[in-house]
Amino acid sequence: MSIRRKLSWSTSMRDYRTESRPAASPFVVAGRFDRAAIMRRAVQVARTLRAGGASWQRRMKVALRTVWGWAKREQDAAPALPIVRAPAPVAKPARPWKTETDLMARLTRAQNHPANISQDIMTWAGFCDSRAELEAHVTRYEARA
Repeated sequence: MSIRRKLSWSTSMRDYRTESRPAASPFVVAGRFDRAAIMRRAVQVARTLRAGGASWQRRMKVALRTVWGWAKREQDAAPALPIVRAPAPVAKPARPWKTETDLMARLTRAQNHPANISQDIMTWAGFCDSRAELEAHVTRYEARA
């Protein structure tokens, strides 16, 4: 059984145009200048500048200025890359219970009790988001004491 393919002239021409387009800018890669490519091209241009018996330094100066101009024009013509921003920081909930001296005194007593000496109760208390959660944390370690 033979496979039949339907050919479309417009599709073929679109693909041909896409393939025959020149490659992306040789001097701008991922939105940044490719300095090695710019230097290689400048050396090529400087070798072709034989007029007037100019020194190599003078020819490189002219070539670099010319090639950098090309690169800057290509960067301006290139589509702008999207700006990726970091997500906005999430605001932590206010912890008014940290200012309540009775709860903090209970937490300190539980931390300093000999039964809890190997436990870091204070640090874990900092992760509690509400007064009820902190009270449950303190009560658990007071019961061990």
